[in-house]
Amino acid sequence: MEAAEEELERRSKFLKGLILKKKAADEFDSKYGPAWNCVVGTSFGSYVTHSAGGFLYFSIDKLCVLLFRT
Repeated sequence: MEAAEEELERRSKFLKGLILKKKAADEFDSKYGPAWNCVVGTSFGSYVTHSAGGFLYFSIDKLCVLLFRT
C-alpha cells in the first residue's frame, strides 16, 4: 500500500507541475505578448537564449520555475 501511495503522490506532483507550466506560459503570453516558455521542476539544468528582459527564475519551497521569452 505504501508503494501505491508514493506513486500517487509522485503522479500528483507531476500533474501539478504540468498545470503550473501551462498556466504560467499562457498568462505571460496574454499579459506580455507571445513566445513565453516555462520549465518547472525540483532539479534541472538549462541553457536558453532569451529576449532582453525576458527571463525569470524563482523557487517556491523545493519547486523551481524558469520562465523565459524567445
